Amino acid sequence: MITGRRPTDNTFDGIIDLCKHVEMALNNSVMEVIDKELVMELENENGTTGGPSSKRRVNSMISLLKLGMLCSVEMPSRRMSTKEIIKELHLIKKTLAYREEGSR
Repeated sequence: MITGRRPTDNTFDGIIDLCKHVEMALNNSVMEVIDKELVMELENENGTTGGPSSKRRVNSMISLLKLGMLCSVEMPSRRMSTKEIIKELHLIKKTLAYREEGSR
């Protein structure tokens, strides 16, 4: 949802998959993996890419990407529990909502 790509996307050549692609981007260039339409929507909403509101939303997307990575660990026994995932999602939502209200 955040990358705008499917795990079976033709971009991935069998050597690299969506998870590896996101993992590499988290270390180097995270904006490259965020769906361009989503970035444009944020820019249109705020009128800027560098504003505090835009940065908060991008940080929330990064948190969601990291959570997605934790949910995609190859060994199921090492993945987060559903309860932990829901807790993290609520925390991201709460943080974003708090920050959004604080910027008004």
